[in-house]
Amino acid sequence: ARREEMDGLRWYTDFATCQEILWERFFRCDDLGRDLVPVVQAYKASEECRTGKPSAESVCTSYPLQQDTETSVPDPVDLKELLKQHEGLLASGQEVNLLSLMKHPDPEFLVLAAGGANGGTQEVKGSNYCETWIYQVSGEATVAP
Repeated sequence: ARREEMDGLRWYTDFATCQEILWERFFRCDDLGRDLVPVVQAYKASEECRTGKPSAESVCTSYPLQQDTETSVPDPVDLKELLKQHEGLLASGQEVNLLSLMKHPDPEFLVLAAGGANGGTQEVKGSNYCETWIYQVSGEATVAP
């Protein structure tokens, strides 16, 4: 986890509606076994867990992030269709930035589709400053460090 990254756990008075927060904590989590367990144990030992009623201390008043409730995101797209529309570029080994095609408003993510000629080589480099996730739609690939 990055130093500024925080994880949070939240329980609700009713998980069917999630309207009222019962108990929540934000914490750094580098190791699930080490860092998550004490938070769950604190909740289970809490008065809020026992009674099902929130208290002033059980709900955060200051959050480590500001939730964006204003930005609207585009509707989902058919990935196969989007890739088909750009198969010429992908077949020539070019990358296609999927989020910029969709005019997605969130600059935090970079989603690239990478292709290559059959039998060819396409090298896609990740970054030391972010997580890299690979989803292969077709063909064969080798992932190397």
